[in-house]
Amino acid sequence: MNFFNRFFKQKSIKIHRLDLGKYSYANKTQQQIEHWKKAEEFYEKKMLLKAFEHFFYYLKDDDNQDFKLQINQKQINFEFPQGSKKIYGYIDEKKIKAWADVVKYINKIDVHTLEEFLKLNYKLKFSKFVKTASSIRLISEFSTSTTHPITLYRTLREIAVTADSIDDILVEKHSNFQEINLAKITPLPEQEKKIKISYIRTWIKQALSYIKKLDKKKFAPAIAFILLNTIYKIYYLTSPEGVLLNELKELDQIYHTTDKTIEEKNRIIADRLTKIYKLSEDQLTKSLYYVKATFPYLPPTPTKKIIEFAKKEINKSHWYHDNGYKYIAGTICEYIIGYANFHFGLETITNDLFNVFWIVMNYQYFKDLGIQTNFILNGKINYFAIHNIIRKITINAKKIYPKFVFNTKHLALTNLQDFASSFIYEFINSKLDET
Repeated sequence: MNFFNRFFKQKSIKIHRLDLGKYSYANKTQQQIEHWKKAEEFYEKKMLLKAFEHFFYYLKDDDNQDFKLQINQKQINFEFPQGSKKIYGYIDEKKIKAWADVVKYINKIDVHTLEEFLKLNYKLKFSKFVKTASSIRLISEFSTSTTHPITLYRTLREIAVTADSIDDILVEKHSNFQEINLAKITPLPEQEKKIKISYIRTWIKQALSYIKKLDKKKFAPAIAFILLNTIYKIYYLTSPEGVLLNELKELDQIYHTTDKTIEEKNRIIADRLTKIYKLSEDQLTKSLYYVKATFPYLPPTPTKKIIEFAKKEINKSHWYHDNGYKYIAGTICEYIIGYANFHFGLETITNDLFNVFWIVMNYQYFKDLGIQTNFILNGKINYFAIHNIIRKITINAKKIYPKFVFNTKHLALTNLQDFASSFIYEFINSKLDET
């Protein structure tokens, strides 16, 4: 169930539904987890079709009406959405077959383009791109008797996530390609789109305006934190799709995978954020819509790894805090949460805690979207509202992590920057890495 549906009331006149970031493991219910256990049990008993039946019950969320199953004694046919793509397949007693038509082509595909797909195939573990009579298809075939549910999961996830991630890029890059087999896309209400576009521009403008005041060399690491935080904030809070999502991913890759100096990376990222800022409302609107997903875009990450990351990064904020650069110190704290949402697959408890952080740090944004939290009251951080939701999260957390603790009395309430730092230290000390 959606985080906001579980904890808050919404003004339905403003938003369709508010999902943050991308679909994750945090969306799975206890009932779905029980289906996964049954899938493994039936597989061990060699009752394969029964095992895969429960496998699909695990995959299907209650609100995913576009997930279609046809099950009989000899075969399972399935169809499900992943973002803008549809994935199809079937399982019988002998074979498992799954595929997604990524793009259709109009004219003959040139050799260089075909070579691109061959190179992509080397990166895939469970599937491959093939050329059909009218489309480029991502496909996989396995023997039913030798396919464990976890192998099927990884296979379908690879097809789904890859197809959804690459179709827009291919259509934009090659005039010969067109969209095909699009899943249901739900337009956002006009008011919600306007609010999100306004904040995308505001966050970019604030970041670019602040870094203009800084020495580009001396403060290169700080500038990088500010720019990356802007990328992650747009990604998580506005949850874009299509071209804008791909652009944010590319900007992240520029910083983390290229050999350029930090100053060079900062300049490139700042220039491209400026281009996003200058996009027209119609151009930005094309990337703001609601789609269903069946698979998480990120593999699950042990909470211990996230806590270790937070420990390492929070230390980088101390010099800025102690030397009067509280904005930068607070930005580093927000960057830590943003990086985790962008790069790690979070479990429900961590995800819920981080959402509390996001709401406090960006209270006006959520208020404008119609989320009623009272986390900020009369311009001040409201301890009691934050304490109440943390208490609810704690009740759920202790079912899995009996040692879990998040002491709200340790949260600094005088300003957002100090709140951010104290919140991360409470997360680090929460014992979520201990079972």
